[in-house]
Amino acid sequence: MKGTGIARVLSHPSHGNFAVAILARSKDNLTSVRSNILKTSPNSVVETFTTDTAPQSLASAFAAIRAHDAFKSLKLKVAVYSIKHSS
Repeated sequence: MKGTGIARVLSHPSHGNFAVAILARSKDNLTSVRSNILKTSPNSVVETFTTDTAPQSLASAFAAIRAHDAFKSLKLKVAVYSIKHSS
């Protein structure tokens, strides 16, 4: 479950119970991360969105999060920026 620590903690009912939106470049990685988080917190709200670091892509991703049924009635409480630069 590499790379899912903060999302696992924030989504878990006994630690934060936050709805979590995870953004990444790879849809395959996102699917795997979401699956791993739901194994430890099966009732968590965890959704995934593909994006890159271009401003337009990030704006589109955040618009998709705001419009998603799981998030549209919620206010953003925490945003964690953790990017691994690829070469």
